[in-house]
Amino acid sequence: MFNTTGKTRKFVAGALLSVLLGSTSALAAPFVFIPVGNGGEIEVVDVELGKIVDIYKGLKAIHGLAGTPDGKYLIAGSFSQQEKAAPAWSEADGPMKDGETMDANAMGNNNAMAGNNNNTMGNADNMGNANSMGGDNNNANKDAMDKSMAANMGAANGKNMVSTVTILRKDNGKVVQTVDVPGAVHHVTVSPDGRFAALTQPRNGTVSVIDLKTYEVVTTLKTGKMPNYMFFSADSSTLYVSNAGSNNVSVIDTKDWKITGNIATGTSPEHMILSKDGTTLFVNNNDDGTVSAIDVATNKIVKTYNVGISGKRLHGLDITSDGKALLVAERDSNLLARVDLDSGKVTKQDIGPSPYHVTTIPGTGLAYVSSADKFVMRVVRQKDLSLVNVIKIDNIGHQMVVSQTR
Repeated sequence: MFNTTGKTRKFVAGALLSVLLGSTSALAAPFVFIPVGNGGEIEVVDVELGKIVDIYKGLKAIHGLAGTPDGKYLIAGSFSQQEKAAPAWSEADGPMKDGETMDANAMGNNNAMAGNNNNTMGNADNMGNANSMGGDNNNANKDAMDKSMAANMGAANGKNMVSTVTILRKDNGKVVQTVDVPGAVHHVTVSPDGRFAALTQPRNGTVSVIDLKTYEVVTTLKTGKMPNYMFFSADSSTLYVSNAGSNNVSVIDTKDWKITGNIATGTSPEHMILSKDGTTLFVNNNDDGTVSAIDVATNKIVKTYNVGISGKRLHGLDITSDGKALLVAERDSNLLARVDLDSGKVTKQDIGPSPYHVTTIPGTGLAYVSSADKFVMRVVRQKDLSLVNVIKIDNIGHQMVVSQTR
């Protein structure tokens, strides 16, 4: 049956997904919002149809993406940065100060003198090792990517660089607000109470926090080397930040945004996920093939799961819908691993080149897995990791958002 026309294959895949999702009309099929990095857009996938149904364009180098708890908005972080414009000056301000530029009105025209120096830093999930320029085979592009990233990072030295965070409506992609933050943004998370968005800036070693009521940056704080991922506690009182270059997780009190401690982990901690009951934080240690389980009540590691081979990178991480297992991308081994949380048993499946970001889809039994080498999204069953569908996307897929509604 699958060796027939493309239309037939699509029909079969759609029918299979419909069976997996169930035929109830009371619960709408979810949607997955996929930022595609250098593609400059968010692609919206209808899970039941198994295809892209909308595209939100005009989002340069979008990598980090998070949704607000009310389901209305997406918060998109960009890895493209530009030099911050100097403050404007006019005659009324008195003598011009260092760093100021002449106000456009004082010049008698509508053109400000501040330039626009955009530096797109591209796909940077592993900052020290450029991994993908896009396309089906990126080996020929690695040298170019290394040079491009080095040039862009070098351009930031000594300059006041910012990137733009975009807040947009989830239902139609319309931009409602933009906020500049210092440095390129990697990943994004929103507090469960919907008040704050936090963003990692790996090159700066910082995390910035945006108040979603006022759209103001309330703090930018140093956490460690190469902060990668963040997660809020269930009650929004604590923010956890993985510092890949410091081999630890910072614990931040959200009342005053002060670091209260650092938890030592394995090598290069990156992606994180909170258990369904909110008591345990799981952190993948990218370079030593393990996942650390942290008790959030004591901020101590209570268990370490051996998942991959030391030296072969892990990447994406999520928890199954029933909360009983982790799904972990073994990027260098082309494997997706399922880790039973009670027994520690690990089962693996080869799902194709460079499994990257992993996102489980509640209520469907499915998970989406992007690739760092191919412009595809693989759809697998959470239970046995079997491949259900492959969706073509327009670039490398990054931090995804799942929503029950558009």
